Amino acid sequence: ETMAEFAYTTVPGKIKTLLAKIREVGIPQKATLQWLKSVGFTSSNDASLLGILKSIGLTDSSGVPTSRWSQYRGADHRKVLGSAIREGYAELFTVYPDAWQRSQTDLEHVFSTSSSGGKQVIAKTVRTFKNLCEVAEFSPVSQQTDLQMHTGRFMPLCRLRQPRVFLQGPRVQRPQFTLISRSISPPKLKPIN
Repeated sequence: ETMAEFAYTTVPGKIKTLLAKIREVGIPQKATLQWLKSVGFTSSNDASLLGILKSIGLTDSSGVPTSRWSQYRGADHRKVLGSAIREGYAELFTVYPDAWQRSQTDLEHVFSTSSSGGKQVIAKTVRTFKNLCEVAEFSPVSQQTDLQMHTGRFMPLCRLRQPRVFLQGPRVQRPQFTLISRSISPPKLKPIN
């Protein structure tokens, strides 16, 4: 099973400026190239920033701002961004739960296993991730409760992005993983034989 390609921008140095702008300007109906230009991102390379907003869930696949965009405009914006990064880079956090503290080399190794791009693409992917992390806040690894397994088995976080229901004959089997919000206590899952 191959890992998903990670999003990157050709202008990683502009990520922090864009995120700051999102907190200053009104919420657009859609984050488009025209919207980017209207808030000062006029270079043709700036278009790649839109893919980053999608990858961390600030916009949906068609560019419409999500509820996370609204949350990011609030007081807890650094924590909101930390959660968004953890979700958008779930496969990286499966390998390194403290990915935001990892070295360039560690990150390059993970990104290179999931990318068909060359060294420049990998370098930009690392810079994209690091620039996002610089303005985010992450809970310590010991406090992470997004995924709580009661089976004693490890299951990759990347499966959380699109939980599927598996059909088995006439009955439906529930997915064997669960995304738990911080305010809800997790259901007890029976061990898988």
